[in-house]
This record gives sequence, C-alpha cells and structure tokens, in this order.
Amino acid sequence: MRCNQFRSDFKILICAIALFPLVIPARANAQESHAKQVITLGKIAEGVLTCTVHPCLGDSDESIQKELPRKILSDGISHYSDLEMAFPSTQGVVGGIVEWNLDSTLEMVRLKVTGFRDKPEDLLAELERALPGCEMERDDDYESEGEEDDSEDHHTHEWSCLAQGYSSKDVLVEVFFIPSLLLLEIGS
Repeated sequence: MRCNQFRSDFKILICAIALFPLVIPARANAQESHAKQVITLGKIAEGVLTCTVHPCLGDSDESIQKELPRKILSDGISHYSDLEMAFPSTQGVVGGIVEWNLDSTLEMVRLKVTGFRDKPEDLLAELERALPGCEMERDDDYESEGEEDDSEDHHTHEWSCLAQGYSSKDVLVEVFFIPSLLLLEIGS
C-alpha cells in the first residue's frame, strides 16, 4: 500500500518537474510582450515628435495621403487609420487606431491603444526617456479626493508633459489611461 502511495507521489513530482520549464517561459514571454508595448509606443511617440518616422507632426495633408494611400478613413471631421497600418513597427505588439488631426499640416496624432496590459508608470518612464524635455506630471485629481489609487476603479488617469519637437517648439504630450485602454496624444 505504501509502495503504491510512493509511486503516485513520485509520478506527481515528475510531472511537476516536467511542466515547470513550460510555465516559466510563458510568464517571461508575457512580461517581454508588455515591455515591447511600452518600448514600441515610446519609439512611435519619439518618431512622431522628432520626425524620424512618417507621418509626423508638421507633415502636409498631401504627404500623409501619399504615405498611407487608401489607409485613412474620414468622417468629414476626423481622419483615422489602423495603428498597425500607419506604424508597421506596432504589428503584433500594439493594436488600436490612430486619429490624425489634419488641417493643412498634421497638428496632432492620437494613438488609441487597445489591449494595453502594462503599468502606465512604465510607459510614462519610457516617454520621459525618449522625448526631449518631457517630465510627466499627473493631471487628474483622483488622489486628492481621498480615494485609493490602487483600487479597481474606472476613473481615467491623466498625465502630460511638454516635450521639445522637431522644430524646437514645445509640444504637448498627454496620456489618458484606464485598465486595458490607453490614449496617447502628441501635439496641440
């Protein structure tokens, strides 16, 4: 009887040891994908601000239409593109929509990111690192209302900074966050 119990316990131990290597990489891959989201969004924000990627702030309406042929949807007021189509570096990493504020030139880019799983603080740190002069400040007064910030709330958290743009003029960068949804605005 004891021998059978020992064999059963031994089999469970062997299975646990065999499955352990499979669990650890899955957890590491999830953490790595979160880091990829933050780094990718930081690179896009930096590129849009400094014009190392196109479309970027200051690009003409015509050049953006050429850059993204048949990839911009308009309702007559706003212009939209799939995030992965507009910025191919986001493919498989970050999903969502880009809203373009097009007049004669691009004045604002809004990245509406779905499935954002990382901590907003990690993104804020990456934006401060990537954007010249950016020092993120919290704009919402949620904590001053006496509520606990780490509770499961549906309050929109807001941060902003002024960063130095391509033309050396200060550009407003804003971040709005609720769990799983992020809005990153670059421009005025």
